Amino acid sequence: MVCATWWMILWFAGGLQQVRAEERGQGVLKAIPNVLVYMDADMKDGLKPHRVVIVDKARQQIRLYCHADRWRNTAKWPCSTGKQSGPKEREGDQRTPVGVYFAVKEVGQQFLSDTYGTRALPLDYPNELDRLYVRSGSAIWLHGTDKPLQPRDSNGCVVLENWVIDRLAGYIQLNRTPVIIVENTHLWSEKKASSIAVQLLSAAHQWNDAMLHGAYQDLCRHYAEGAKPSTIWWQRWSRLRRNQGRGDDIESMMRKRTIYRSGRHFVLLFDHYLTRGEHEEWAGYRKLYFCIEEDRVSIMADSFQSAPKTVEDPLFLAWRKLWKKSQQRSKMAVTLNGDKNS
Repeated sequence: MVCATWWMILWFAGGLQQVRAEERGQGVLKAIPNVLVYMDADMKDGLKPHRVVIVDKARQQIRLYCHADRWRNTAKWPCSTGKQSGPKEREGDQRTPVGVYFAVKEVGQQFLSDTYGTRALPLDYPNELDRLYVRSGSAIWLHGTDKPLQPRDSNGCVVLENWVIDRLAGYIQLNRTPVIIVENTHLWSEKKASSIAVQLLSAAHQWNDAMLHGAYQDLCRHYAEGAKPSTIWWQRWSRLRRNQGRGDDIESMMRKRTIYRSGRHFVLLFDHYLTRGEHEEWAGYRKLYFCIEEDRVSIMADSFQSAPKTVEDPLFLAWRKLWKKSQQRSKMAVTLNGDKNS
């Protein structure tokens, strides 16, 4: 009983450290968690640095990291994860999943029972990798509680004290700020992270070029077996490229790229834009799941994390909207020239 009491005291004391660390500018890291791989320099939202949330199941701790010029651990708080240890495999196993997830919406207190405290942030479990490995279950949330927080006391969710979830929610951009859940935090050097980032960014650039200018076989070379785009999708995409201008008229841009690691897999998240001249169209937040085996980089899964609501493929929609913009601009230019000549 005495040991348990001391464990709780130390646990909460650790969580209360660095509550004001962000304001004090502390926490610059010499070695970084090995789930952090890469971030484009333009990831700042105005003057605000990009943030990452890491849940450490072994320590029953949630940490907030930000990146401006360097990675910083700006705050840490106690949390509670699933009653059972290990990664989630099936529905009802009372385990918290391990991987890179994103909050997809925010639910206010007025819509919640006391179990969930002042607010909840549902995560996108199961994601594409989870489905690939046939992991089941749902409703994994980051949420508060009106009860005293106890370690390893949830059915799979990540539970925080109400004041912590209220504070943390202000740092989380839906579908953009990752919530990375690990069994235990391990560190690596920024040099190691950078060497892997070079491989992945090169592979992503080649994939992007093949999608816009290559043949179906060129694109398929970048995917693992079983993950290749369907021929039906490719036929529609090829028809769109052929009927609405040449591929060199429109460019595919990957902006605000970030890369995170989950075991032997890596997740590249970026803003996918199509551009033509001075016009551009946002297709959505896109994710590529990579695996590196024997120096070969393969795409295991490919999806949009968030995109404009449509029944059409987000990339097709962006292409059509961009083409329409450029056509309208061309007609306007012809009209203006005609008025001048007359």
